Amino acid sequence: MLSYYKNNKNKQYKKLVSKIEERNKEKLEKINQLNNNNNNNNNNNNNNNNNNNNNNNNGDNNKSENNNDNISNTINNDDNECDLEIEYENNENDSTINKNLTSKNDLENTISECNNLLNGLFKGELKIGWIESYKVLSGDNSPNRIYHLDIKTNNENVSYVPGDYISILAPNESDLVNKLLKRLKLGDGNQRIKINIIYKNNNNNNNNNNNSNNSKFNHLPLNNWVKIIDLFKWVLNISYIPPQFFLRILSEFYNNNNNNNNNNNNNNNNNNNNNNNNNNEDERLKLIYLSSGQGKQLYNDTIVEHKINLVSLLCKFKRCDITLKNILINIPPHETRKYSISSSPLTSGNHNIHITFSLVKINNNNNNNNNNNNNTIKEKFGLCTHWMHNQIQLFKQLINNNNNNDNNENKIYLPFSIEKSNNHFNLPDSLSTPIILIATGTGLAPFRSFLHHRYYQIQDLNNINQEQKQNQQQQQQQQPSEFNIGECLLFFGCKRKDWDHIYSDELKEFEKDGTISKLFISYSQQQQQQKSNENQNEEYLSSGYINKLIEDNGEMIYNLIINNGGIIYVCGNKNKIGNSINNSLIEIIKKFNNFNIKSDQEAELLLENWIKIGKYKRDVWN
Repeated sequence: MLSYYKNNKNKQYKKLVSKIEERNKEKLEKINQLNNNNNNNNNNNNNNNNNNNNNNNNGDNNKSENNNDNISNTINNDDNECDLEIEYENNENDSTINKNLTSKNDLENTISECNNLLNGLFKGELKIGWIESYKVLSGDNSPNRIYHLDIKTNNENVSYVPGDYISILAPNESDLVNKLLKRLKLGDGNQRIKINIIYKNNNNNNNNNNNSNNSKFNHLPLNNWVKIIDLFKWVLNISYIPPQFFLRILSEFYNNNNNNNNNNNNNNNNNNNNNNNNNNEDERLKLIYLSSGQGKQLYNDTIVEHKINLVSLLCKFKRCDITLKNILINIPPHETRKYSISSSPLTSGNHNIHITFSLVKINNNNNNNNNNNNNTIKEKFGLCTHWMHNQIQLFKQLINNNNNNDNNENKIYLPFSIEKSNNHFNLPDSLSTPIILIATGTGLAPFRSFLHHRYYQIQDLNNINQEQKQNQQQQQQQQPSEFNIGECLLFFGCKRKDWDHIYSDELKEFEKDGTISKLFISYSQQQQQQKSNENQNEEYLSSGYINKLIEDNGEMIYNLIINNGGIIYVCGNKNKIGNSINNSLIEIIKKFNNFNIKSDQEAELLLENWIKIGKYKRDVWN
């Protein structure tokens, strides 16, 4: 990325940068004025600053904070309503988050001491669960590893319904955290700090403890003592790709003044200082250009295309003197990862939550080089799925070592919260409503929850009907009519039977006991097999993509929706299933609609109406 600039240090480039800087001249003047005032204050209070540096045992960090904190106030707090203040604790306290989340005692201390630290990341209250069991659902030769994870919780406040999500909090990668600590010269990160909001308006000074006064800082653990390493690991999204405006902010953290060497007349030192200043200016101009409209294409081709995250960017621009405080102000909160719950609360009374997930591999464009040796390419995985994979490996080690899993010290813990479905992706209220379930891959997860729930509902209903029959027979009265149970069609698409036909045995059992009325399976990378005696419904197995299977059964689907009040549910990867299912339904509408709808536009309008009235529900992801 930097080689571009080395080859483009010409008049045209500098002229362009000058124009960019002219647009921000007033802001830059304000920044310089604030810096000069701040430097004067630092000189007048030099003794006090030295004492503070010694007491805090954090001299390097405090120096940079004194020099540059006002910059972020100008750029990020233009309304001058509030700012952040950081206090440093003299004595370290080890009562903090255990990095592997394997000791319940440590976790209980963490929850009681750092409630804001973790709960601020969730819409609901943070809960702790532990791994009770797991299964590998994918075949040995499958290119992707798919897991079934059983999480146990004894929290009485845990409740969910089919269609809800579990949000998992996975820590940032340790390598990334350590790189950022080193880049900011923060040592091992065990220094504890307290973050406070300082209001510029004196009328607000009494509200310092009210976190809701500034939503921008709600994700920070305000007014609590926390370790810096825990902020980087759990609170801040240090792996995010910085947007252009953030590069503009970084460009303001370059100090070309040579105040510390004013009394040094050594020519060699002066030459070195001049070289440093030139290097500082060179980096600053690069950031300004990348953050400009003219540099947008280069920004996309370098930062975005190569997925250069915050830490990597700071390591490339080593002379940027950004401080911890400005990291806290400008970096967004760490995100949880949502997964559809694949279990039913009727199975275990809310005490067990099942997750179905695939170990996600991320395409890294830095590795897409023909000169790379395949043996040296490092695979990149999704943060949360890779962390859960590692937690499963730890659990596996405990089992293999024959440890007693009832011992608190030998449990593998995961922090989570429950999130309600935000698009009403839930089962209908009545069992008499027909449902058509369409899924690919791990999109089967919420439908497994649906089917387990439906199974228990049907069993309860059958028991009630049986009791009513017995009562009516004893009283020699007319027998009540049977309750109508709506049909359930499941269309499931996968690649190969021996790769990713997950929960195949369960699905067969659901079909046999009537939970599923008809089961349709498509294999996109496998030829259709002959029907076996084991399952007479295997005529619904087919090769090809799932949309063809749906169109082949379009009349049945359309009849269930229009004439029987059925509901269609679709879940899976948007790129693989979202648009193709829409197109298939449009073709079905045109073919079987009695109102002579022939055009795609008319069919799309009817499909949109199905979405509005709740006949067509989707849960798809990118």
